[in-house]
Amino acid sequence: MEKKNKGQKVEALTKNDIEKILFFLNKNKKYVMLGIFTLGIHTGLRISDYINSNFEDIQNNNLIIKNSKKILLNNYCLETIEILKKYYKEKNMIPYDKGPIFRSTTTNLSITYRTVARYIKQIEKKLNIPYPIGSDSFKKTYLQLKLTKEQKLQKLKDYLANVDEETLKLYLNKTKQEIENWKVIE
Repeated sequence: MEKKNKGQKVEALTKNDIEKILFFLNKNKKYVMLGIFTLGIHTGLRISDYINSNFEDIQNNNLIIKNSKKILLNNYCLETIEILKKYYKEKNMIPYDKGPIFRSTTTNLSITYRTVARYIKQIEKKLNIPYPIGSDSFKKTYLQLKLTKEQKLQKLKDYLANVDEETLKLYLNKTKQEIENWKVIE
């Protein structure tokens, strides 16, 4: 059963939509949102978990969340954080490499969750994204990006294990034993 978000189906972002969003945010120099988006899909954290993080919370390529959770940041996240530092420096935001990672360029204070949610809605509309984007879709996208071929196959096998033999034979022309013997094709 798909998780619902205010009555709507929550979906992982498609590769095409990820590319559209990244292009749009880069082209329009929306680097704060680029950072929020990048950390969301590459860590699987809820936006509220990292929106108030500081540069000082990054230690040895790990983001230390307030409740002492340690999250390893991949190169996409680390590159985006460097882009933010450079952007803040160009905007003469002092200090550009300390304090809030995600901040308003007008106040130099942490960006609010409300502002992020409003901007995400604008992105959805402007880029014609047909499903809601937010923490839940970031989490699903992260899991999808993270899964290996073997894990994806196992997930499919687990799902099909709950389907009765007659239905499998009728629609897939396979038995439960044949499905259990499926292997990843390289």
